[in-house]
Amino acid sequence: MHRQLASNVRRVMARSGLTLQQVVEATGLCERTVKGLLAGKNKPHARTLHFLAAGLGVSTDELFQDPSLLAHRLFDRRTNPAVDEIVD
Repeated sequence: MHRQLASNVRRVMARSGLTLQQVVEATGLCERTVKGLLAGKNKPHARTLHFLAAGLGVSTDELFQDPSLLAHRLFDRRTNPAVDEIVD
C-alpha cells in the first residue's frame, strides 16, 4: 500500500511538473515527511494524506488507486493529439 501511494504521488508530481520543494510548500508538510512518503517508508496519518492530496490538487482516493487503471486517461483524444496521429 505504501509503495502504491509513493508511485501515485510521484506520478502526480511528474504530471504537474512539481519538484520536491514545491510539494513541501504546497502541502505544508516537512521535507522529511514528503521524502518518506516518496520512498514508501512512512505510514501516513489521515491528516497527512489530506494535506498531501489538497496540496497536489487531487482527491485522497487518487493517491491509492492502481496506476494501471488511470493509464487510459493518457490516451484521451480530447486531451492528447498524439492519439489522432497514431489513428491516422
